[in-house]
Amino acid sequence: MNNPWKNLPETQPYILPSDYELIDFENRKLSHDTIIQHHILPEPYIGDPNAPIILLNLNPGYADEDVAFYNQKHVRILWEKNIHHSPMDYPFWFLDPSLDVEIGGARWWQTKLKEPIKTAGLQKVANRVCCIEWFPYHSRKFARLNKIIDSQNYSFHLVQKAISQKAIVVVMRSEKLWFESVQELRSYKHVYRLNSPQNVAISRKNCPTGFPLIETILMS
Repeated sequence: MNNPWKNLPETQPYILPSDYELIDFENRKLSHDTIIQHHILPEPYIGDPNAPIILLNLNPGYADEDVAFYNQKHVRILWEKNIHHSPMDYPFWFLDPSLDVEIGGARWWQTKLKEPIKTAGLQKVANRVCCIEWFPYHSRKFARLNKIIDSQNYSFHLVQKAISQKAIVVVMRSEKLWFESVQELRSYKHVYRLNSPQNVAISRKNCPTGFPLIETILMS
């Protein structure tokens, strides 16, 4: 399947043409908290989708400080490489040490991946972990749309590919939505869950059955 994100407009609204009609329609009905934020760059996935550890999340959140974060030239360069699946020293680009970890997703992800980073270091984690979002666009709070938007099918394809490559899959949030969307997950033996989907830290305590395998992969 071709990567649709190569067709994302270079200026806002940052919505794929194939997604625009449905998102524009739904945004007229959504509340302030759930409205889809299309003035900042979407995050359908973070990292190399061929990584051996795949995290499944719901959708990228939104805070006012994110605007300043994504407006940085250096951030835009890293984001573009990620969205095009280009080679990077730190494919999970929120872990790139050149970023300011005090704002935006860099701070959030370094907190959620604290234990793997402590185990193996930033670069190994950045190269061996990928996160795929069920819904690619930002919002303060998630609200499910009435239909699947076109770009989600590419994300589902990436998960199917990861399963065929025998990746470790950790469901961070919304297991029901993921299992509905990617039927192969239902019978896949390498799916692991978190004890607390409210605190989605990837840790030995929060993912007791999966973390030993994650640790082994990171240290290999």
